[in-house]
Amino acid sequence: MANFLAVLPSVNIVIDACNVILKNGSHWERIINSTAQNGFTTASRQFIERCRKKSHFFNSITIIFDSVNQLSTIETDGNMTVVYARRIQEEHNADLAIIDKIAGLHESSEKVWLVTDDTDLKNAVVDTCDAYVIPEAFTNFILV
Repeated sequence: MANFLAVLPSVNIVIDACNVILKNGSHWERIINSTAQNGFTTASRQFIERCRKKSHFFNSITIIFDSVNQLSTIETDGNMTVVYARRIQEEHNADLAIIDKIAGLHESSEKVWLVTDDTDLKNAVVDTCDAYVIPEAFTNFILV
């Protein structure tokens, strides 16, 4: 575990937020299902806050959501950035933003880990991403 923690300060985490939060059986899905109104918003806010509390372990954290807006929204707090990817096409807008973010970090010789279970997305960044983290493992890390 100590070796794992020693590597983290050089790692840039990029998170496919909807993939993590909407994962069947996840902690976040339980929040969504137990909240009478705005369950996804509640789960997303809690997810972002948990990431913020663990952000000091990493070089950077980028959390990317799909958005219905025509313009992207970007919120930065220290080494953590939350991106609401603009709607360019019917779906997978966050995937496009994730691919671009990882490519940019890779070009700068930065170490990049992607948090997702999306096989198509992982295949799209196979040459530019250093590691993949399954959503359950990342959730367990930020909940501790």
